[in-house]
Amino acid sequence: MKHGFMKTIVLIIFTVFSLLFSGCDRSANIQKQTSDDSKKEWLNAIANFAKEYNAQADWESHITQRSTLKSPFSIDISRALMPTNGQSVLLVMELKDVAEGKNGFSLKFDGYFFENQDFHLSLDAQCSPELANKVLEMSKGKMLEFADFAVVVKVENVSRIGFEVQGTTEGTPPDEPPNLEVVNSPDTFIVKGKCIDVIHRDTFSTSRP
Repeated sequence: MKHGFMKTIVLIIFTVFSLLFSGCDRSANIQKQTSDDSKKEWLNAIANFAKEYNAQADWESHITQRSTLKSPFSIDISRALMPTNGQSVLLVMELKDVAEGKNGFSLKFDGYFFENQDFHLSLDAQCSPELANKVLEMSKGKMLEFADFAVVVKVENVSRIGFEVQGTTEGTPPDEPPNLEVVNSPDTFIVKGKCIDVIHRDTFSTSRP
């Protein structure tokens, strides 16, 4: 009798754990499918957005391949972002700022690119008041630390930062400001131009994870 009782208890425990793990697997599969669907929707939206403005979305493939240990030259980036036919390009980036000054409105974006070579673009693009307001509305309540904006821009100039200043707290007392260090030749390129239009990922995704 005792042996049969223990066997029943073990069977019940095994069944409970099986149901729990089965539920976890189903939940993980649903989350993965949701993420895959969201990514597919966003990629389709980007492709359609580029097509709408006849913007070059594959500009990275036009960057000249150089040493794997060196980032591209400024001329490599400018030739990729400024086609000879005057075509605009599409960049997927992170929104950093919306500014208003005596020369009008501007949008500032950051992006890291890894398709062929690793480098960083900092985009500063003039825009219309209507587009600035559109971006402000899109950014409300959004987490802006992701590259969730697709930007169509007519690039006019590309330059490379000669040096970069970084702050470090190493060896600095807690009550004192951080030390500043100069980092030479960062892989950062400043891109200037005119922003034509912008979309945000959430606008086209009903299954955003």
